[in-house]
Amino acid sequence: MSRALERHLPDGVETSVVVPIMGLAWTDSRFFREKGAIAYGIFPFALSRDELASIHGHDERLPIDELGAGIRRIYGVLVEVASTGGGAHVSTRVDQ
Repeated sequence: MSRALERHLPDGVETSVVVPIMGLAWTDSRFFREKGAIAYGIFPFALSRDELASIHGHDERLPIDELGAGIRRIYGVLVEVASTGGGAHVSTRVDQ
C-alpha cells in the first residue's frame, strides 16, 4: 500500500516518503474497522501553509484544481492496489 501511495504523490513532490502517523482528528474509518476492514486515512492534497491552517476553520478552503488532483491520486492508488491484489485480505461482506 505504501508503495502505491508513494507512486501517486502530488506532482513535484520529489522527496516525500509515506510514513505511518497518528492523527489528532476523527474520521469515519472507525465504522469500517468495526466491520473488520482495514482502513487508511489518506490526505491526497498538496496545500499551501495558509490552506492547511484553514482546515476546520470558518474559512476552510481547498483549491478546485487540487480537489480534482486529489481525487485522481486516490483513484490511482485504489486501482493499483486492487489490480495487484493488495486488498485481497479485506472482507467485502456487508452483513458482518
